[in-house]
Amino acid sequence: MARRHRDPFDRAVAEQRAHIARLILELGPDAPEVLTARGWLGREFSRNGRPAEALDQLEAVLADRVRVLGPDHPDCLRTRGNIGEAYGNLGEDERAIAVYAALLADRIRVLGPTDRETMMTRHNLAITRARVTTDAAEALAELEEQLAETTAIYGETHRETFTARGHLAEHYIRTGNRARAVMLLTGLLADRAEFLGETDRDTLRSARMLAEQLAALDDAEGARTLLDDAIERLTELLGATHADTLRARAERLAVDYRRGEEDPAEIAAFRADARAALEPGHPLLDWFGDAEPVEKESHYPKTALFRRTSRSGGTDR
Repeated sequence: MARRHRDPFDRAVAEQRAHIARLILELGPDAPEVLTARGWLGREFSRNGRPAEALDQLEAVLADRVRVLGPDHPDCLRTRGNIGEAYGNLGEDERAIAVYAALLADRIRVLGPTDRETMMTRHNLAITRARVTTDAAEALAELEEQLAETTAIYGETHRETFTARGHLAEHYIRTGNRARAVMLLTGLLADRAEFLGETDRDTLRSARMLAEQLAALDDAEGARTLLDDAIERLTELLGATHADTLRARAERLAVDYRRGEEDPAEIAAFRADARAALEPGHPLLDWFGDAEPVEKESHYPKTALFRRTSRSGGTDR
């Protein structure tokens, strides 16, 4: 089914594609401005719930950048970082690890071991490995080290430090320590709201993550309050059918379903919007089946919607 262009991100994509077409006519297909605009589009696909589309875009951009600029140019390295992020957002962690490991070696060679982009790649590699390792203690130690290093570089109230705190909370979710995750997410939500704003997407992402953990701990009212607020803000910010908004809607429906209070009409409306707005294979498409609604485990690290803040160590702007 064709995607319905009705939310702000879809409009931004259409505008960016028109901008790229104009740049190509004015400057030629290999102009740096054209490659940057194409790279931006791929990165934003990845961070807005369309990682498969992102990979197609970013692989093509990388090939052209290598041809025009050479493999060691910073823009090529940044594109490779965005490709690693897209693989992670697609749930292909092993492929993301391979991309980050190769990129880390090249960034150390080209930029040095203490360059900020090198360090960010090292962090992304550690974060991704933590999602697949069977050694929880080792993963926790790496994430705590990453948080300490990020705090030392950026300070306690920087967005990157908040991101590192979020990865630590995700680790406790993965290892089943929901109480610890709730404690960390509660503090993170408060700090993001204070320093980034209540309508910042990272703030709203923290609210959704906290709501899911509260629901799992049978605090349905707390989860509903957070999700209702998040859905209202996300709808205004991104549109009702953006991937982030759909994720919050699905979680809100799941809270009611867990308590036997679901509304079949609302579930049907969600499924129709998800089928129209999301790319094939998106995990939200499987949340509620045709016969009966089936709540799915979210596995935050496996979904695109909670990974936007996983940085590639440099992005197209």
